[in-house]
Amino acid sequence: MPDNEDLKDILDEIFKHMDSVPAMTPRSLDKIVEEYQSFVNTTNLHGEQANTEGEILELVAEAGEVLGVLQKAKRHGREVPRDRLFDELSDVLWGLFAILGKNQWVLADLIAYNTRKLTDRLETAHSPSPKDLDNV
Repeated sequence: MPDNEDLKDILDEIFKHMDSVPAMTPRSLDKIVEEYQSFVNTTNLHGEQANTEGEILELVAEAGEVLGVLQKAKRHGREVPRDRLFDELSDVLWGLFAILGKNQWVLADLIAYNTRKLTDRLETAHSPSPKDLDNV
């Protein structure tokens, strides 16, 4: 897994291609995530209701915007405009963080859970099934 400096270098490489995105300041990734979660919690206008329906609808709508960027580029035989894709993905990120914040979940826990789930899935896919063991 890349450390914070590696991630900063990766993000700086992405950002140097985009005039409107400022270069990152040298802060820890944990601090950036914490500050962004606080920002999303402050800007979430879906209110204090117990459910996350508004946040989920926002996330799905923004994912649809990503799809729209891809669809329009393909329809016109053009490259996907990276700046538009970046812009829409930032809105998807906001939606994800809104759901995390509403449920008092932490991004690191979601990443750890997903990593375990996918690792288990890969191990299951690569292990022989009981039917295969009968033929040994």
